[in-house]
Parts: sequence; C-alpha cells; structure tokens
Amino acid sequence: MEDLIRRVRDHLEVAKSYTAHEIELIPILPNEKMHRERRAQAVHAFAKENGWSALILDPSVRVTFSKLGST
Repeated sequence: MEDLIRRVRDHLEVAKSYTAHEIELIPILPNEKMHRERRAQAVHAFAKENGWSALILDPSVRVTFSKLGST
C-alpha cells in the first residue's frame, strides 16, 4: 500500500491527477469479489485518508486520484 501512496503522492506533485488501474488497487481492494459499493467505499476512504479525492471509472478498474479541492 505504501508504494501506491508514494506513487500517487509523487505524481500529484507535478500533475493534477493520477489514474490507477486495478492491478495497482489490489493493496486497498484485496478481495476481488467484494461488492462494488464496498469497493467504492474502500477507495474513497483510502483517498480521504491521504488527502485526495477519487473518481471511480469502470467500477474500480480505474480510479483517478486528485488533491482534495482540485476537482
């Protein structure tokens, strides 16, 4: 999970957003069979904990993170 946090944080230093794909989201979504709503809640909680917002595209297949207040 720390790798994902570092990757997103570093990217947001130079860009408005970072799009993560499902393979990168595994640390925060370990159960692929998790109900979509619960997966979405997990993504939003992860983003909020790190001071980001999350736009979920293709239900948890792609997530675009951006700094809070910049969406």
